[in-house]
Amino acid sequence: MLIREMCDSCSGPLRDVFSMGSMPLANSLLKADDLASPGEAYPLVVAECTECSLVQLRYVVEPEVMYSDYRFFTGASTPNTALFRSLAQSIKQRVGSGLAIEIGSNDGTLLEAMEVEGFDVAGVDPAKTHCEIARKRLTRGTTINAYWSESVAAAFAGRADVVVACNVLGHSDNLNDFMSGVSRALKPNGIFVVEVQYLQSLLEEAGFEMMYHEHVSYFDEWSLGALLARHGFAIEDWEVIDAQCGTLRMWASKTTISMPIEFRKHDWQKFRSDLESRREYVMSRIDDAISNRRPVCFYGAPAKATQLANFWKLGTDTVELATDTTPAKQGLWIPGALIPIVPRDQLTPAYTAIVMAWNFYRQIIARESEFVAAGGELICPTLKGEPCITPTR
Repeated sequence: MLIREMCDSCSGPLRDVFSMGSMPLANSLLKADDLASPGEAYPLVVAECTECSLVQLRYVVEPEVMYSDYRFFTGASTPNTALFRSLAQSIKQRVGSGLAIEIGSNDGTLLEAMEVEGFDVAGVDPAKTHCEIARKRLTRGTTINAYWSESVAAAFAGRADVVVACNVLGHSDNLNDFMSGVSRALKPNGIFVVEVQYLQSLLEEAGFEMMYHEHVSYFDEWSLGALLARHGFAIEDWEVIDAQCGTLRMWASKTTISMPIEFRKHDWQKFRSDLESRREYVMSRIDDAISNRRPVCFYGAPAKATQLANFWKLGTDTVELATDTTPAKQGLWIPGALIPIVPRDQLTPAYTAIVMAWNFYRQIIARESEFVAAGGELICPTLKGEPCITPTR
């Protein structure tokens, strides 16, 4: 485990701002054979750079440990698939055509959409299984099974018209090497499209479940702009999109004048206060369900479920099970809490279901209208009863 003594972006001093204690790896779901010895927990301490304001984890678990059995598949989510199709179309409008490289290409959902738009594509991803799935869905492109770095980028040196990194920059344990690779792969007039978990939305929502070991860094427009500038990139445009509980998307190049960015102070005291208000609300709803003899479950078993269950110390004495539509997760258990994950068809109207994929709450409410009409309860465990996305500007 790496212990950060200085900022991974600018090497400035760090100050600790929030701790979740020791937590299991959020995506390391357990098999039946694992239950007797359910794995390690690691300290999860959030720190902030006092110079560039980048928020990052103090303790960094080795990538080989976190991604040895990775079970997140982009294509398993209908909203994510639609979002990537829209992104591919936006890139087509701005770039036209050419070679597109995706860092963290997962199962090839975006690469496939880029091929449809006429791009030659190549993906880079550390998960072997995901690379194999991606190769099968591509007609011309391919994927490289590797962690992105400047040395890996050498294979594309100066040839890429666009490099795309969707919710992967925040997973990197070496931001400057990551960005050096982007710079090396792109043509001089190439475009870098980067999406990151938007820190401001996370703070507004007190979204502590989005803080887990795989998410090493947490950006707002200021800290991301500072990292880009350090590698010669200027911000052409940016927006906040309604994805992953608030996603910051930036378009950057080396051939433009950067947009002005406003500095935002991070209010950690309010974050902690709002987090406690969230806990009180959710626990009161759980208590109400139990007092009315209604079993409680999680609707969905994303990484957020691991974080909420372990930080709030919820186990099977409180939460009976978690339903999930992803076959690769079914038959497994949430680490730490040991809550079993079952197919969606085991959810009956008798349940009070806490929606863990609350970034898709509106879509889930629409999809589960029959469940609710039959007496089932869906609870969105957020401050306002539904996700809040901070306005763009």
